[in-house]
Order: sequence, then structure tokens, then C-alpha cells
Amino acid sequence: MADHSGSAAMRLEHPASPPPPLRSSAAAQSSTTMCTAGHKRPRRNHNKEIDSINDKLDVLMERDADLQQTIAALRAEASVARSLLASFQAVRAAHEIDAERARGKEVRDCLRSSFLVRIRKCPPVPRRVVDDEASTVSIATDCSREAFVEFLRVAGLQQENALTLSSRSTCVARVESAADFFAALDVPNELTGVCLSRTFVRQNQSRVRRSIVQHLVDDDGRDWFVLRRGPCGRRVTVVTREVEEFDVSVQSFTEEYLVRTVGIDEVPPLGPLPFSFVWKAHHLSGAVDGAPTNRIGKATATIPTYVHEGHGIELSRWL
Repeated sequence: MADHSGSAAMRLEHPASPPPPLRSSAAAQSSTTMCTAGHKRPRRNHNKEIDSINDKLDVLMERDADLQQTIAALRAEASVARSLLASFQAVRAAHEIDAERARGKEVRDCLRSSFLVRIRKCPPVPRRVVDDEASTVSIATDCSREAFVEFLRVAGLQQENALTLSSRSTCVARVESAADFFAALDVPNELTGVCLSRTFVRQNQSRVRRSIVQHLVDDDGRDWFVLRRGPCGRRVTVVTREVEEFDVSVQSFTEEYLVRTVGIDEVPPLGPLPFSFVWKAHHLSGAVDGAPTNRIGKATATIPTYVHEGHGIELSRWL
């Protein structure tokens, strides 16, 4: 009993130690800081990094300046190259235009030369009665379609069928009078009078006069010579006689020619303009310069003529 009481007394004198008190978070952070205070991280050298960035920036700025100079030089070279290219293109276009005009002028020169040679020849002796009443003179030369179209441009003529499909094989242009025909062929002024009306002497000493004029005959046998047509096509200026009466005793008409302007219903049917320039493609001709529409054909110029046996000066003075 004594032993048990003694042990109890000892337990009372030395009670059990309480558990360690809990530390707050602030205390924990304080202790962590104290623990790591002896192991600090090395500080970064920001100045050195900034200097390195500045060096790299300086290098990039120098490169940018060099590139800007290079770009400016290339732009200047490009501008010069564009200017030279534009000049070369203008020169080439001018050469092409000159070449086209040259082809058109060649066609005009060929037609003019052929016309001047043909119109100086004496008309043949008529084999039929109607041969001296209505006739034409035609001259022709071979050329390409583009050359003929350029001739029309050079001559200042308008193509009638330019917007039709038939223009690929046929091109037609007409003029109103002999003066317009001479202008289209660029006939010298000193030759127009001789070409317009001329008297020829045949080998048998007979005389014949050919005049470039459209000649019409009505149902009564009356002669009408068309000088020009009105701008609206409703009136026409003609040379005619009031009465077609021939005096056998004096071998001449009793009435002289007079110039009159009348309505088209007072004269025989006029038909299309008789002064014409026509190009027709050859059936077997191929393309020229690779252009399918540019083919070789024949360019023909046609004029109306009136051939009168005798001197015939009474008509020529009105032409």
C-alpha cells in the first residue's frame, strides 16, 4: 500500500508536460526568412543586359539605315528603268505606226501610179452602142487587208462594212466626187484637170473625149451627168439639157448643157456612189503575220467615165 501511495504522490509532484504550443503563420514566415537569410540568390546585372540590348539595337539600326539606302537606290533604278521602258515602248509604237502608215501609203502610191498610167491611155473604139454611154475605169493592186485598211486611214476614208462579218473578206469605201477620189489618191493638183477630162486622137485622126463623171440616161434618152449629191441624199447637182434635140444641119444640139440642182426623184436611179475602193481577199490566200483576219487580196479603185466621140468640150467646162 505504501508503494502504491508513493508512486501516486510522485505522479502528483511531476504531472505530464503539455504539448508544444502552435506557431502562427507570421512566425513561420519569420523563421523561414531567418533560415534562408544565410543563403541569398546572386543579384542580376541589369545594366550589362541593357548595354547588350543597346548594342544589338545599334547594329539593327545601322542595318535598317543600310536597307533604307538600298531600297531608295533600287527605287531610283526602277524609276529610271520604267522611264526607259516607256521611252522604248513609245519608240516601238511609233515605228509600228510608221510601218503601218508606210504600208497604207504604198497601197495609195501603187493605185495612184496605176491610175495615172491608165487614165492617159486613149479609150478603145466602142464595139457596141452602149459602150460609149456608160463605162468605168478600174485599177487594182495586191495587198493585205491591214494595208488596205491603213490606206483608208491615210486617205481619210470611212469603211462602209467595218462592223460586219463580211469585212474579213471584203472592205468597201466610197467617195462622192472625182475631187474626193483625187484627194484620196493624193493626185497632184496640176494633173487633176488633165485626168478629169481629156481629148484623145486615134490613129485614124478621129477624136474622142473621156470625162470622169457619172452618166445616166432616162427613158426618154435624156442625158444626166451627176456632179455631186446633196448631204442628205435628197437632192443632186447635175449637168443636163432642157431639151435633147439634135440639129443635123449644124451637127450639134440646139440646147446647151446647164447645171441644175434637182430632187433625186427627177433623175434616173443613182445607185451607190460610183467612186469606190474595194478590197477582196483571194480565196486561197493565207494569213499574214499570224493574224487570221489579215489576208492577201486585191484592192480595186473604180471611177465612172463618159466617153464621147468628138471633141466634147461642152461638157468638160462644167466638170
